[in-house]
Amino acid sequence: RRGGGGGGGAAAGRLIRAEAVARGHVPLATYLYYLRACGGWPFLLGFLGLCALWQGAFFSQNFFLSDWITEMSEGKNEGPAFYTFVYSCVATFTALMIRSIAIAFGSLRASQITHDTMAKRVLFAPMSWFDSTPLGRIYNRFSSDVETIDKELMNDMTGFLDALLAVLGTVFSICVAIPWMSAGLLLITAVCLYLGHLYLLTARQLKRLEAVSKSPLYAHFSETLAGAATVRAYGAEGRFAARNAALVDRVTRVHYHLWCANYWLATRIRILGSLVIGLAGLFIVLFVAEIDDTTAGLVLSFASQYSYSCVFTIRLHAQMEMSVNSIERADEYCSLEQEAPADVREARPRPGWPEAGALEVRDLVLRYPSMQRPVLRGLRFAVPARARVGVVGRTGAGKSSLMAALFRLVEPEAGSIWIDGVDTGKLGLHTLRRRLAIIPQEPVLFQGTVRSNLDPEEERTDADCWEALAQVHLADLVLAAPGRLGLPVAEGGRDLSVGQRQLLCMARALLRRAPVLVMDEATANVDPGTDAAIQGALRDPGGFGGRRTVLCVAHRLRTVADYDQVMVLDRGTLAEFAPPHRLLQRPRSLFRQLAEASGQLEDLLLLAAATAAEGAAGGPSEGG
Repeated sequence: RRGGGGGGGAAAGRLIRAEAVARGHVPLATYLYYLRACGGWPFLLGFLGLCALWQGAFFSQNFFLSDWITEMSEGKNEGPAFYTFVYSCVATFTALMIRSIAIAFGSLRASQITHDTMAKRVLFAPMSWFDSTPLGRIYNRFSSDVETIDKELMNDMTGFLDALLAVLGTVFSICVAIPWMSAGLLLITAVCLYLGHLYLLTARQLKRLEAVSKSPLYAHFSETLAGAATVRAYGAEGRFAARNAALVDRVTRVHYHLWCANYWLATRIRILGSLVIGLAGLFIVLFVAEIDDTTAGLVLSFASQYSYSCVFTIRLHAQMEMSVNSIERADEYCSLEQEAPADVREARPRPGWPEAGALEVRDLVLRYPSMQRPVLRGLRFAVPARARVGVVGRTGAGKSSLMAALFRLVEPEAGSIWIDGVDTGKLGLHTLRRRLAIIPQEPVLFQGTVRSNLDPEEERTDADCWEALAQVHLADLVLAAPGRLGLPVAEGGRDLSVGQRQLLCMARALLRRAPVLVMDEATANVDPGTDAAIQGALRDPGGFGGRRTVLCVAHRLRTVADYDQVMVLDRGTLAEFAPPHRLLQRPRSLFRQLAEASGQLEDLLLLAAATAAEGAAGGPSEGG
């Protein structure tokens, strides 16, 4: 969830980017990438050589068979043609087997390399990329495209090469057998190539549109399944079903036009194939005295296969480009921008850092990649160690963006953030994030037990876990349950209430004992009782929550009314920064205006005044 301070209009604030659709021929670099993944030049040369050997041996069988029949008619049962025919059959079978084994190993290797590279690049992509990329689009790349690379791509490439060599062999064989037919056959072949070019222009783009049209369908499936209970509660089944039908129609519409293009091509190539058969018959009749029976039969056999071979070649060429489009799309994910390194040896902080949690922000400017204007503009403030600071502001002020900058979910465009004298922008991401704790707005729990969710890395004792649960008032609930700390937790915490999930996340954050704790509107979706329990844990000076710096993005102003400082953001800038009781006493204060709009001004004045009277520590000098 982003603050949108200073958004640059609809175009600038658009979060989800449209999926790119490539145009024109598939670049040669895409083919080279796949062939390198298959095994490089040794694989390519071996593959081409085996294909040529197989096709050459296959075509030679026909000629040797023709010679053998001629020899048999002359009374020679086992002449040289017979043995040559047998040897060519053995060579064909051997080449086919070796090629099949090479294809299996090469395609498997390429698929594994591509999938592993995609997975690694996606896992380490910046968080901003996930904000602008729907989940269904990622599903599409890792399911449909990877399946094409696994099952279809190498078969399509092999089939195209075989079909191309078959067409060339057919044309060559007919021209050798009946030289007078060469001109007409080459002219018909040129027309076939032109028709194939027209077909490819359409089919290639239709296949790309088909691949892109699946992403919204997958996204709609996943979103509907995730929110099925809400859809039923609001009676929106009909609207979601209609949307699903529209997305399915969009996919099938492209598929329909693709098959129309296939039939368009097949009809015209078959007409040209009939012309080839007619020409072959005509020349056989005209030169009957010069053409023997076996040659005539061989030519008619090749001519009858011509149209099928041409259609097959053009379709397989199109299918190959369509399949290579999956490599093109996968390669896009293999080239994703990566977030900063997890560990930077040259910038490792001192042992025990951060010790106190003093925070300083210097001229921070933050811009999301999908936006034209920065959402944070020149923020400058300092938070003393162990202070509790509330961050408030209207929607789009930049509150959550400040937290994103703190964890470097989005890299700042300018400025820096310092914690206990260390520039966090120079640290490795793993080093930084392990030393901070956060309670997100939406609680995240994993399938396992209460213990595994509290302490996933098993760094704390059971006593520490019980103390953290007691801090958030969950100890009695867990103690009364069978298994206690071994109490099972379902995926996402489905067997717990929203408040219990949030409290368990709170206990996990407290157990981390990180000197800096961030709460990103953690109490926005919980009841007042749960909110009070969380705030009580943070106020307890003897517990985990009282020994750390707290930054709390607040939805309820009552939550931060007794904090040490309140930071008011407005359109990405720091408007106010002072103790809450002082801001509430200013007639023109933005914080006071927010309190008046909430209808809780009197209650907040009393609460802030009581806290100040009890000796709430003063913070940094007032700003803005």
